[in-house]
Amino acid sequence: MRLQGMRFWLIAISIAVILMLLFAGHWLYNKYFLEQPVEEVLNKLLEVEHSDFNRETGKIELTLRDDINLQKTYRKIIDSLEDMGLSDNYKITITDKRNGNLEDVFYNAQFSIYQGIMQGDFINMNYNIDSIVGESDIDRYAVYIDNENVYLQFHKDKYYLYEIIKRSMPLSESINIDAVSNSGG
Repeated sequence: MRLQGMRFWLIAISIAVILMLLFAGHWLYNKYFLEQPVEEVLNKLLEVEHSDFNRETGKIELTLRDDINLQKTYRKIIDSLEDMGLSDNYKITITDKRNGNLEDVFYNAQFSIYQGIMQGDFINMNYNIDSIVGESDIDRYAVYIDNENVYLQFHKDKYYLYEIIKRSMPLSESINIDAVSNSGG
């Protein structure tokens, strides 16, 4: 009877050790064969100041430099992720350094942006944004358009705002783009 009890504890301990090794192996695989290589590839891009990838949530957080072309940078990022086999099921969050003034200008411009997207009238959209920016004290701005997105960037002193707005809203999105403020100045 005692021998059977010892075998039970031996089996239970063996199962616990195996489970711990499996979980540790899974964590190491995610960290060193998935997350770290993605971060290394993205951090090698000159436009990227910092990146953080969480495989479990599928979230990629990026901090970009303030002297970039947002459209070209975004394409480089997407191409790099696709080259690594990460073509879907991740969410990109771009952290910028916006302030209240930049947010106000974006708020006023977004009506023209969405109207331009819905009507396909990007010339009028750009004219309206130029007018809105002209009434503010923004140092510089840029609007870029491709088949998928409208890219908007505003700059004032050390602050900058990046927004990527999808031109169409598919029923199921696999890639989401957010911008997050890094400093609430």
